[in-house]
Amino acid sequence: MDRRSVLRVLLALTLSVIAAATWTEDTSVGSTKDWIGITSSSDGTRLAAVEDGGNIWTSTDSGASWTSRESARSWYGITSSSDGTKLAAVVYNGNIWTSTNSGATWTETEDAFVGSSRTWQSITSSSDGTKLAAVGYGEVWTFETPAPTCTKGDNPTTSRGEYWDGNACQSCPPMSVGDGGNSTTCTCELNKFAQLSGVTWSCQGCSSGKTRVGSLIPGTGNGETDDNCTFPPPSPPPSSNTTNVPS
Repeated sequence: MDRRSVLRVLLALTLSVIAAATWTEDTSVGSTKDWIGITSSSDGTRLAAVEDGGNIWTSTDSGASWTSRESARSWYGITSSSDGTKLAAVVYNGNIWTSTNSGATWTETEDAFVGSSRTWQSITSSSDGTKLAAVGYGEVWTFETPAPTCTKGDNPTTSRGEYWDGNACQSCPPMSVGDGGNSTTCTCELNKFAQLSGVTWSCQGCSSGKTRVGSLIPGTGNGETDDNCTFPPPSPPPSSNTTNVPS
């Protein structure tokens, strides 16, 4: 059985629950298709599959539902970053296409680094999606995304700068400053803590008398609260310079 037949069988079965050693056929995409490649995020929630002469299909719910993406092409392979946000796919006798939003939109590389369209067979990605390797007949090509060059800030009010969110440079929130380049955080100004409200990060002032230095934003987990601010240590008592003079 050739490679295409094997992949067609595997994708027709689809979505194995490995621990239980069972498979469930997914028919939500309608009629059977000429599947030729599939990839997954590390947690299995984000999937992407390609059909030869058809579309790219993506799922964000472990395959319970699928959405058709991009135009019909001779797709021949697809790969994903570990979080499922960065995808790359190859077209036989075509070019490499990339996506940074889980397959919602795609960009053709054209001949930016390979010189011309090629008989691409397969593609793979690093866990963060910044490094790719693709093969065609008799060729192996590698590509590394250039390091981001976000703008450096120098003033939390008038020139905050930017941080890298994994896909693009974003403006630092008010009352923070970014180091630019490929830095993924900004730093709240003195006596501010990094608060998370819903999905929005902001620098908030500490209570009167409290201090805080170096809060990073966007932060991690559930963010910080005023409890992360601290009162400065009490000032030491003034030293006594009294000298006893003998009577």
